[in-house]
Amino acid sequence: MRYSTTDFHLDVNGVSYPTRGFMLWDSIVSGMRWEGDWVRGNEFLPERWFAGPDEELHVKKNAWRGFGLGPRGCIGQDLAMTELKLALAVVAREIDIECAWDEWDVKTGYKGPKYEMDGHRCYQVGVAVPHVSGGMPVHVRLRK
Repeated sequence: MRYSTTDFHLDVNGVSYPTRGFMLWDSIVSGMRWEGDWVRGNEFLPERWFAGPDEELHVKKNAWRGFGLGPRGCIGQDLAMTELKLALAVVAREIDIECAWDEWDVKTGYKGPKYEMDGHRCYQVGVAVPHVSGGMPVHVRLRK
């Protein structure tokens, strides 16, 4: 987020947006799905985190900005990312996760509209502190 002292100019199509005096927020959701950095960015592919540099799904350096970049970036991000990958590998190989929207709707008696974004009922909403719209009912089962 930053305070805009000029108007934002989108070079792709030459459109100028009047942003002077506004707070600008970058869209983490859009950035995390941008096909320029993420192969098949709209798909849930946990295996991308284990892909080597020569593999198609390899995540480009600095594409994931959860820790920030630049002089104020997190100094522990390399250790944290290593720990996250190890934890994901240990947990993911032992469990199966599946959505349970239909069962949840029956259990809660929900008969309203099924709002979706990009074909999914689970999507990010919120300002400043994002959260999942409507929660995310799932079944988590140990693999046999």
